Formats: sequence, C-alpha cells, structure tokens
Amino acid sequence: LSELKTKLGELRALPQETEWVEFKSSWDNKEDIGEYISGLSNSAALLGKPHGYIVWGVADGSHDVIGTQFRPRQTKGKGNEDLELWLGIHLKPRIDFRIHEFEEAGTHVVLFEVPAAKGTPVDFQGERYIRVGSHKKKLRDYPEKEISLFTVLAASGIDWSAEIIETADLDCLDPKAITFARAQYAEKHPMLADE
Repeated sequence: LSELKTKLGELRALPQETEWVEFKSSWDNKEDIGEYISGLSNSAALLGKPHGYIVWGVADGSHDVIGTQFRPRQTKGKGNEDLELWLGIHLKPRIDFRIHEFEEAGTHVVLFEVPAAKGTPVDFQGERYIRVGSHKKKLRDYPEKEISLFTVLAASGIDWSAEIIETADLDCLDPKAITFARAQYAEKHPMLADE
C-alpha cells in the first residue's frame, strides 16, 4: 500500500497530465476506459515509460485528491461481464493491466496501472489509440507517432508474430490463408505433402 501511495504522490506532483498519465473523477464509460488503456500503453512504450496510469479521484487541474464513486470491481462491461474481464477480452494483445483501489486523504482512489506495449501496439476493439498531449486519439490519425511507435517496438526485440494466442482456434484463421499455407508447405516439403 505504501508503494501505491508513493506512486500516487509522484503522479500528483507532475505539473499536468501527460501522454502516459490521465486523471479522472467519477467517469466510468467502459469503452472510453478501454480506449484510454490502449492509448496509455502505446504512449508509455513510445516514451520509454514502463507503465501508463489512469487515476480516479484526483482533480485534473489541481491534482488535489477529491475521491471517486467509481468502483471498477463492481462495474460491469457489456453482457454483464466484470469490467476487468470485459476490458481484457477487447484489448489485443492482452496486457496485464492492474487495478488498485485504496484510501488516500480519507477518500476512495482508483489507480489503473497499464504496462507499456511490447512487440506490437495495443488496440481496443480493433482500434489502436495514442495520447497526444493529454488527449486520446486514434493512432492511425497520427502517422508520425505510428511510425515512431513501431520503430520503438521493433527495437525492443520482441517478435509478436511468434507469440502464442491461447484463445485462438482454427475458426480464427482465414480459410484462404490456410489453403495457401498448406500449398506452400507441400511445395517446400514434398515428402510430407500428404500430411
């Protein structure tokens, strides 16, 4: 708990919101939260930060602790799924964001700790986001940031194309791509073509 309070103090000491820190009061729009997670993760990677943060219960301008009514573990995503699960399903690749709830200055504070993207940009519901100053924007609308982000991620040495997607099955693959891959494999390995 002391580490969380220290981190909160560090974030509050920033002169303003950044491309990797967002302050909120009691806002809890599920889609926006997912988009912010994507944007903060991608921006943290671009800026060389290990994490991005969304903090509920801190005033945007003054950074005073004002508390929040937002209770992420009691909030539901669509289809009555727990918010954390719902967000995780719609973030690709899946990232291990952490939700911390604690008391500060006698009031409730929520801190989402969002790891920086690794290997490939993080998208939410098929769209990648980035922060421009203190604003969340679609990454595709900022090609210079998109190029820089891919360059940073490529330099990290993580090959996202070699990662295992545990939730994938054959229905996730394009039938034309499977046919093409089988033909290429048979051509490259004629002795195994029947397999």
